[in-house]
Amino acid sequence: MENRGAGILMHISSLPSPYGIGDMGISAYEFIEFLKKANQKYWQVLPIGHTGLGNSPYQSCSSYAGNPYFISLDLLSNDGLLEKEDFVHQKWYRDFNSIDYKILDKLRYKILRKSYNNAKSFLKNTKKYNIFIAKNEYWLNDYSLYMALKKHFNGENYTHWNDEKIKHREANAIKYYSDLLLDEIDFWKYIQYIFYNQWFKLKMHANSRGIKIIGDIPIYVPLDSVDVWSEPKVFLLDKNNEPQFISGCPPDYFSPEGQVWGTPVYNWEYLRSQNYKWWINRLKFMGEIFDIVRLDHFIGLHTFYAIPCENNSQLRGVFKRADGMKFIDSIKTNIPNVNIIAEDLGGLNNEITEFVRLSGYYRMKVLQFAFDTDENNPYLSHNYNKNSVVYTGTHDNNTINGWLNELSQKQMDNLKIYVDFQGEKPNNWDLIRYAYESNADISIIPMQDLLNLPEHCRMNTPGTIDGNWEWRADKNAFSNNLAHKLKCLTNIYNR
Repeated sequence: MENRGAGILMHISSLPSPYGIGDMGISAYEFIEFLKKANQKYWQVLPIGHTGLGNSPYQSCSSYAGNPYFISLDLLSNDGLLEKEDFVHQKWYRDFNSIDYKILDKLRYKILRKSYNNAKSFLKNTKKYNIFIAKNEYWLNDYSLYMALKKHFNGENYTHWNDEKIKHREANAIKYYSDLLLDEIDFWKYIQYIFYNQWFKLKMHANSRGIKIIGDIPIYVPLDSVDVWSEPKVFLLDKNNEPQFISGCPPDYFSPEGQVWGTPVYNWEYLRSQNYKWWINRLKFMGEIFDIVRLDHFIGLHTFYAIPCENNSQLRGVFKRADGMKFIDSIKTNIPNVNIIAEDLGGLNNEITEFVRLSGYYRMKVLQFAFDTDENNPYLSHNYNKNSVVYTGTHDNNTINGWLNELSQKQMDNLKIYVDFQGEKPNNWDLIRYAYESNADISIIPMQDLLNLPEHCRMNTPGTIDGNWEWRADKNAFSNNLAHKLKCLTNIYNR
């Protein structure tokens, strides 16, 4: 990666759109132009897969498939696959600045199915479609069958399907359901074809404007996923394909009570025996769809927290070892050109800190963690090495505006020592400037912090389910004044 740059954390779902959720249509292209005007080099997004439990993008049913909600209906109309009347008059939201997932669930798939019905008479004779199907068959076939089976079995997790043969992927059952559900399977293949057709056009445009896209990979996948159903040996499951352990973390900054994430943990012995093929394929794909990959919970590749399923209290978990540098060496051997940001937040001891350092990947620094202790705090800017990415906050943090309102006196006193500001407390731009002037190669600011939005606009509150992942930007958020202000900062600090 090139030295010294800046970017914005803004998920696709948060883009303004008349259709209830941000998508890959005109507002995404307008955002890229805003980034260009502001001299930004990076657009960071959250995971772009299906949202799962609690509408979380970190609980996707597939490690590969894109989120159908991000498909632009306007672009489908431009391609002749929908009529404007099919979608423009629908009531897509109750509040423009908040996503209503119940409305989306009710409306969006009906319209996407209509576009599929309009396309299927000629789709299989389309060269570009057939190339996509052939190139991606290693994940697309299982994904499309799984989604069709989910509908057939009334949305149940695969472990609850009332056909043991398909639950355990017996060959005759795969053949039977592949024939029975052929049209539904083709629908899901079409959805992914359309998604990635729009995605790569958007990425190509961003790259042509000098903008690199930073994507995000959740470290874990949920039990209710095609990944676990299609390759159960990758995970620590029992003979009924139920997890022996589930993921989580002990009490930390984000959650004083600890967290139970609920996803299966990896069977590192099996992964090692397969030369990490499952992970290598996943990372190789992500390296193709993103310019830079942020690997969530990177420290879990060294040591992970496993909670026994018979007693799923977050306080009763045990730490287990993953493969650490053996796995990292495999990544570097098999996909040497993938650019990775290691999300190394959480409980760090000397051994894990050394593991992250030896990986050579970019490390994360979060300013909201910087003012709790003393001058040795690793999140204070004078302690950064260049090989870092600094954030005012992440998707799991409060907004800067909300965070400033909840600081202890000790934290505020430390702020006064390290951050130059006027008055009783700093504002959002004081913290943004502190990030920009740091030694870190890259500075990423969440859009909410650039807009100085209050706490209720944060993306996620860890340890909770309701009310997360709903924020959307106002139609006029990407103003010329804001772009000019950012451009001045990037020039001053050589970003």
